[in-house]
Amino acid sequence: MESGIYGEKCLRLRTSGDRRRRISAFDGSLSRAGEANRERGGKRLEKRVRFYEKYCKSCALCVAVCPRKIITISDRLNDLGYHPATVSDEDQAKCTSCALCARMCPDAVIEVYR
Repeated sequence: MESGIYGEKCLRLRTSGDRRRRISAFDGSLSRAGEANRERGGKRLEKRVRFYEKYCKSCALCVAVCPRKIITISDRLNDLGYHPATVSDEDQAKCTSCALCARMCPDAVIEVYR
């Protein structure tokens, strides 16, 4: 037992082994052991770029900075009255996950996955 910063007693927890875990996104379910249930269609998701279109203000900075030129401005309006940036499902595979778009976005509405 050790004394905490406020004089309270606290336990020091120790871990052993590798604490990193590989996680994949997929449509399906996991068993309690963490095994993918492939009978229910465990399909891996391939989206690399996610836009929170609801908050996008259509500044198009992400469109200008994308080296693959896969980001476009949508024809539909979001809740704020702007045309949000988007990447089509076909173009998701072309994304290199460089994250230039996410770094350029002033409203932080873009997430990039590797």
